Amino acid sequence: MVGNTRPGGESTSRDNEDRTGPTGSSPSSPFQLVNRSSWGALPPKDKTPLPHPPATLVVIIHTDSTPCDTLDTCSEAVREIQRAHLKKYSDIAFNFLVGGDGRVYEGRGWDLQGAFARSFNNVSLGVAFIGKFSNVAPPNQQLEEAQALIDVSLKNNKLPSDYKLVGHRQVTDTDSPGDALFNIIKTWPHWKDCYMSTCRPAKSRTSDFIH
Repeated sequence: MVGNTRPGGESTSRDNEDRTGPTGSSPSSPFQLVNRSSWGALPPKDKTPLPHPPATLVVIIHTDSTPCDTLDTCSEAVREIQRAHLKKYSDIAFNFLVGGDGRVYEGRGWDLQGAFARSFNNVSLGVAFIGKFSNVAPPNQQLEEAQALIDVSLKNNKLPSDYKLVGHRQVTDTDSPGDALFNIIKTWPHWKDCYMSTCRPAKSRTSDFIH
């Protein structure tokens, strides 16, 4: 179902692009979730819960792929990403993806480990922007929707109030999320100036696997 969805699966229909509904959502804080069945997800091969939910680290990623700006093109982009990831992982690697259409696409969702940064997967919420943002910034609606996802996660206890936010390049060897997007997220609340082991929450465990 496409609509405003609370963590846990309860959905409400969206009429005329209604941006109200989920706990913590408001017209100034949009949140539109496209769940797995709506974008046409294949079933995962396996699921690995976070050992100590909720996640304490938000990792901002870009998919380094063609951007999308409609429900149809973003859904196809997410399906293509999942097909590629299933060749080496148990499912699409990210917890959530954000399209240029201003919608959030459910990946592994809350409380499950992703597969985007070894040694950090078991404490992180991986949020991937669909597109390549090395030289060009994401559109405003994509940035706002990512922030809305974080807000709703906070208000539904899927992130702690003292969560930290980092770019993908800070926790693994990659250029992601691209220079343009990285420069933007460095201005967001909770961004942490760290690299690799210094980004890891103080009391988190170090064991991790690729899933």
